[in-house]
Amino acid sequence: MKIYTEVNYEWLNDKLVQTSSKSFDYEGELTLLGGGGGGGGTLGKIAKKAKKTVKKVAKKAKTTTKAVAKKAKTTTKAVKKKAATTATAVKKKAATTTNVAKKKVMSTTTAAKKKVASTTTAAKGKVMSTTTAAKKKAATTTNAAKKKLMVTTTAAKKKVAGTTTAAKKKLASTTTAAKGKVMEATSAAKKGIEKTGITKQNLKIGGSLGKALDQGKKNLAAMTSTTKGNIHGITTAGKTGVATGTDAAKTAVHTGTDAAKTAVHTATDAGKVALHTAADAGKAAWVGLMDAAKTNWTSVMDAGQAWKGDQSGGSAGGGGGTGGSRIAMGSDTSTAEKGSGKMKKGQLGGGRRKRSNRGKDKLKVRVA
Repeated sequence: MKIYTEVNYEWLNDKLVQTSSKSFDYEGELTLLGGGGGGGGTLGKIAKKAKKTVKKVAKKAKTTTKAVAKKAKTTTKAVKKKAATTATAVKKKAATTTNVAKKKVMSTTTAAKKKVASTTTAAKGKVMSTTTAAKKKAATTTNAAKKKLMVTTTAAKKKVAGTTTAAKKKLASTTTAAKGKVMEATSAAKKGIEKTGITKQNLKIGGSLGKALDQGKKNLAAMTSTTKGNIHGITTAGKTGVATGTDAAKTAVHTGTDAAKTAVHTATDAGKVALHTAADAGKAAWVGLMDAAKTNWTSVMDAGQAWKGDQSGGSAGGGGGTGGSRIAMGSDTSTAEKGSGKMKKGQLGGGRRKRSNRGKDKLKVRVA
């Protein structure tokens, strides 16, 4: 059997709760605990005393709780009223400050936009001017290269035409000479035949005349073959001369054309380089202007934020100790919420006062 020598209670959440106790186990005779029956022994006395003390503490705790609740209710009403008044004042001040800040930010933003627009327009104008100059320079260089190519090509054509004409003349002269030589050989052969006195009527005559005729045919065939060989040799030489002249002319044309192409490519590359250089310069100028505009915009926004911070810090001291008058522009927490937070703090103060009475509400039952 347990015998308690001390039992401690606390009033928590409107309930009497046992927090600690001291006891010891007893295994002896019950008659040794007190004198007589009917609950009049020591154990009965302890139980009665404990019951009486518990009732007394419960009554006192209930009275204290009612008083604390009443006081907390009164305090809460006062805090709510003060919070509402403070919240209204803070709202008015915040609205006024916000309007002033908005006007200042709008003015600053408009000025920054105008400056950015002006800078952008200037940069566009500079880029357009640089690009136009580069295009004009490239066009001029390309036209000069085209003119040079045309002059070179015309000269090459003239040279080819001259060489071809000379070759044609030489071939015609050689051919004419060959034809004359053939005619001469043919005429001489005819004359040799005529000297033999052979005619169509006596072609069948044998003997010495037949032999002479055969010999004349052979001589004519030999002379014709020789003449043909000479003509082929002359013609071949003429063809070779014409081909050589034509190849030389073609080489000259190709050389002139390659040189002209090289000049055109060089001029075009120079134009491209000039155009790219101008474009890069324009881009660099554009980027520099945009960076400057961004820097100006950032400075304006930083100044606006600093001004907001100054306004927020300046209004922090006028809240009457409630903290409700501190204005932080851009915050999502409303002053009404802050006021209600203070009201909660007032309730917490009542809770602290309630906890301060706990020492009086503790129940200690000690056995003498």
